[in-house]
Amino acid sequence: MTNIKWVFRSINKTLLISFFAVFSVYLLSETGLLILPLLYGQILNTVESTRIFPLHLFMMLLGFTVLLLTLRSYTSFINSRQQAKIHENLCLVAIKKIFNLPPSKVAEKGSKYYTDTVLERTREVSTLFDIKAMTGIINLIKLFVITVIIFFIDKIVGVVSVVLILISICIYKYGNEYFMKHNKELIEKKMEYLSNVEDTIKNKEEIHVLNAFSYELKRNDIFTEELRKMASKIFARDFIHFFIELDFVRIFYELLVFTWGLYQVYIGSYQIGAGIVLIGYSTMITGPIVYLNSILLNIKNSLNAVDILKELEVKEEGVIVPEGEIEEIIFDKVNYTVNGRDIFKDFSFSIKKGERIAILGPSGKGKSTLVTLILKDIKPTSGKILINGKDINFISKDWLYQQIAVLSQNSTLFPATIEENIKLGEDFYRREELEGILRIVKLPFDLDYTIEENVSNVSQGEKERILLARLIAHDKNFIILDEPLEGVDIETKKEIISFLKEYLKDRTALVITHRDEIAQNLCEREVRIDER
Repeated sequence: MTNIKWVFRSINKTLLISFFAVFSVYLLSETGLLILPLLYGQILNTVESTRIFPLHLFMMLLGFTVLLLTLRSYTSFINSRQQAKIHENLCLVAIKKIFNLPPSKVAEKGSKYYTDTVLERTREVSTLFDIKAMTGIINLIKLFVITVIIFFIDKIVGVVSVVLILISICIYKYGNEYFMKHNKELIEKKMEYLSNVEDTIKNKEEIHVLNAFSYELKRNDIFTEELRKMASKIFARDFIHFFIELDFVRIFYELLVFTWGLYQVYIGSYQIGAGIVLIGYSTMITGPIVYLNSILLNIKNSLNAVDILKELEVKEEGVIVPEGEIEEIIFDKVNYTVNGRDIFKDFSFSIKKGERIAILGPSGKGKSTLVTLILKDIKPTSGKILINGKDINFISKDWLYQQIAVLSQNSTLFPATIEENIKLGEDFYRREELEGILRIVKLPFDLDYTIEENVSNVSQGEKERILLARLIAHDKNFIILDEPLEGVDIETKKEIISFLKEYLKDRTALVITHRDEIAQNLCEREVRIDER
């Protein structure tokens, strides 16, 4: 709720008022279109009772239909223009908070890729104000209006309609719970499979010597078959819940209302117009019910983007900026749980200034989660993380980022030159220094080489070396290497390890890897996650 308020505060008030006015008119036109069948039923009732066609009612129906459709189309058009203005408004606010510069000046600082990210995030936020994207909310309102109209026509069918909605909600709830539970098991099985693949790659020379190819192939086939069966079971049940069961309930409801409506007309409880309209609404109500499961899905990405943009304005309260550098980091019985799965359980270790420690373990054991915990990107479920004897919750996040350089699996290259990717908007590097760093990491490109969208024109090994060049250029004393040198060829890897050995000599280093040779060459001490 706080983040939504931030969005509203960031948008021009006149623009917000005009949006709500347009949305209200759009909603009014949608509601009006739902009520029109009642007028159609009145026409049928008049014809049945008087045998005269009520031309005035027909012209009223036609006029209201044209008016409401025109209003709906016009408000959609106006809203598209409003959304563009809201997007522009949010961009200006967000960019100013990051750079304290107008957008035209940002590119001059070598940071155009930042603005690209902001543009994408603000575009996602602006969809909160896109009427066409608000299908979940609009269908919820439609569901309410149709249910009220059905109650107005026939209270018994109204009660049955409410029961239909409740049954649909139960099906969705059970289906989602089943999917989440078994999908979690599938993900864990995939992580186990990937860990086995890593073991195979890691021990390929031993496998070759022992001629154990057939055994490894059989083990891989067993894992693959288990994964296939688990995935098939999950998606089959998913199909049963969200299609077969829901369709059965929907068809049963429509047949029930159809039979009941005809029976009531037959016994004279209400006229034929009311019966036809009731049957029509019974088919209309099932449309919004289909959207019950995804009623907030269309705004989920928008809310996530709001969280990201809101971070730009967050001022940490009650935190300190320690003097000097990081002297010691202590993990004291740290627990971290995601969706009921323990990533860390009573995990303890410490690293002092000048130490070089390797964190070893197979995939899925939480090695990389250490990075996000140290940088305060996530909080532990319980336990303490102490930095220089102070609880990390009371230490400035900005200070942590100033002290620590990270080469992570999740580090990003932007569609810009290699020079811009290394500098990250800073302009105090001399070109000669950057060229020297490129030679150290054995990159075959010059600083003006442009990286394409999705990093399609560099290999994985080249990407790792560019990221390593960025880390070296920023020259910090606390280094975190998260699975370094993946995809780098053996000869280049030897040369870079030799350089890193010297580079890390007077620095504090946390090396997260599953490769013993990297740990042994770069570190003095090892902490094995899988043995804790």
